[in-house]
Amino acid sequence: MAAVARPVEPTADDLDGAKADEVRVFEVRGIKERVSKLRTGLFAELGTILDTERNDLFVRSLGHWMPINDEDRGVSTGMAVYAMDHRIRFRPILGEDTGEPTLFWGIADPGRFSVNGLIQVRDIPPPFRPYIQDWLKATSRPSTKPEVPVPSGE
Repeated sequence: MAAVARPVEPTADDLDGAKADEVRVFEVRGIKERVSKLRTGLFAELGTILDTERNDLFVRSLGHWMPINDEDRGVSTGMAVYAMDHRIRFRPILGEDTGEPTLFWGIADPGRFSVNGLIQVRDIPPPFRPYIQDWLKATSRPSTKPEVPVPSGE
């Protein structure tokens, strides 16, 4: 994804009522074949490590997290791997305290699907961090843990 994700101007659909400077959008194109190749390699390696029954069970359990074949099963916020062309958008949470440094995010293929939710800053994929660094700094909060005094050495 890092090799093909690129920042783009937000469309009206991407804005979802926000101002253009409050939304950062990235387009991800041409990853289906790359994901397929990586998945094939992963499953082949698993097949050499696990017996057939455990391998089948493990592969099936990945179905909500990543595409296990090229069949289109839709998308959900629980997915970590999207094998289709899509747009990813981030927006800061203004005036809300979520308890953890968090941003709004969404994944969409306009006209086909859209998934929106909250993402904790620590879970934002590294390829996007440089583009939203200003927001990441704004979401960081000082520690609420009391300071531990430094021993005087006496």
